[in-house]
Amino acid sequence: MGTDGSSDHPAQAAQEDHHDTPFRNGIVGDQDAAGRDAAMRLATMMALPAALKAAIDLGVFQILVKARGAGKSLTAKDIASQVLRPHSGGLSVIHDRYLQRILRLLANENVVRESAVTVASANSTSSTERFYTLQPVGTYF
Repeated sequence: MGTDGSSDHPAQAAQEDHHDTPFRNGIVGDQDAAGRDAAMRLATMMALPAALKAAIDLGVFQILVKARGAGKSLTAKDIASQVLRPHSGGLSVIHDRYLQRILRLLANENVVRESAVTVASANSTSSTERFYTLQPVGTYF
């Protein structure tokens, strides 16, 4: 055994070093990065089906079809104001922040198209409004 706790025998040293990975050693090539990205995508795959189901259940696609027929893009707030869901025996409007997250994920997968417009307000601040339209693949939902 060496002074640093490692083995003097090469086979044993390699065996003891089995926890080293390209990521731990800081050696991450394009292929490793692509593999990591693919692994992350697989690990998060259930988010897309959940978002699709939520959008279908809430009637988001029907709302976007009607808007497209009128030649309009809608914000998450516009869509949320048209979505009613049962809540505590009555009806309440779905919160637009939750819908915004669903729509952004669907836009990332090209189910809907997102366009951002910067809007200046009276007090010299600006905000970004995001508008959504249905992509051709979205018409199948």
